[in-house]
Amino acid sequence: MSNSIRYSLLWIAGIVGLLGFATAAGSAGQLPHSVDTQPSPPLPPAVFYGTILPSSAFTPVAGMVLQAYIGSNLCGQTAIKQAENDITFAIVVTADTTQAGCGTAGRFIQFRTADNDLSPTVEWDNRQPHELQLHHASVTDGDVTISIGVSADDVELSWIANAVNQAYEIHRSPTPFFTPSTNTLIAILPATATSYTDPGVGGDPKVSYFYAVLTVNGTIRVYTDQVGAISYTLNNTGGKYSLIALPFLPQGVTNAASLANYIGNVGGLLKWNPPTRSFRFFSPPNSGDNFSIARGDVVFTLINSGGPNVVTIAGLVAPIQFTLYPDGFNFISLPLQKRELLDAAAVAANMTTVESLLSWNDATQLFRFFVPLSGGDNFAVRPGSPFIVRVGSGEPTSWPLSD
Repeated sequence: MSNSIRYSLLWIAGIVGLLGFATAAGSAGQLPHSVDTQPSPPLPPAVFYGTILPSSAFTPVAGMVLQAYIGSNLCGQTAIKQAENDITFAIVVTADTTQAGCGTAGRFIQFRTADNDLSPTVEWDNRQPHELQLHHASVTDGDVTISIGVSADDVELSWIANAVNQAYEIHRSPTPFFTPSTNTLIAILPATATSYTDPGVGGDPKVSYFYAVLTVNGTIRVYTDQVGAISYTLNNTGGKYSLIALPFLPQGVTNAASLANYIGNVGGLLKWNPPTRSFRFFSPPNSGDNFSIARGDVVFTLINSGGPNVVTIAGLVAPIQFTLYPDGFNFISLPLQKRELLDAAAVAANMTTVESLLSWNDATQLFRFFVPLSGGDNFAVRPGSPFIVRVGSGEPTSWPLSD
């Protein structure tokens, strides 16, 4: 038995003991007999304005009704207007707190007029008015598929050029599912461009970056899917574990061995199995359980002395949903679409029957505990932050709930 495997088995025993302590702490309180029923004020609506472009498939006319759908729910409508040579609109899209099923962070709006779907679809966002240029969904819009990679501390974007495009705009934001604007624009590239390097922005665990490319085709401007890069601190002093998440799945990472190779100089990897309430352990290059890796996984990482002190995980931005198993611990991360949740208390309030939340401190090699009924360390979270949650009895549940 190698020293890394022996150390990991001893370490697992210690972790299981700490989880047992958290179980006792989480079950110490009792449910309150009453709650504050004072209703919260409704959220303000989101506002969108701009122009609607004509095409061979569709000609907008003043007086047509523009509708905003979220799923099957009609959440706003307005008559479009003629302003000089443009067909313009300004539409208010209702919040979920005013009309169930309407706007909240992570939900997307489909605009329609005269039974025609319009592009692009956009995320509901009430923080400021947003300018859009809508067009018929069938129009050839020069859309491209964007890829992301990391080289040292540089973030690298790439795509296959579309011949109809005249230029590409690069947009960047510290939050996922952002609405591109002049404030997020960092570069404009010519039609021949197929890549962009954002130098020196990777490798900082305190800041995450998310990107979109806007393709410019005459008057048609279309945003790609978003990609992102999130960095995690690694304790590389030898014999110490760090907890990382995979909100994205890096290219080529499919199992523990390929993840170890992606990170570099790894002594061991552990992945929690909620149904069996035990860890699966892998020691490079080929010892132990070469468990599969999927988007959303959270993994304890043992870095050899002198190994990397940070790892950057990059990939496509997409909503994540976790299965939470009752009467046990679940290793998850803050879903990218739950960017509004800022601490353990907010996460607990967004779930049901949460008994305790734990965050791993890779420097002290100790857990930070938060228990909703009695308090504790209300640690901060941000999109992609790994943490552990214990939920009460019952059937497995999904979180977040699908919109």
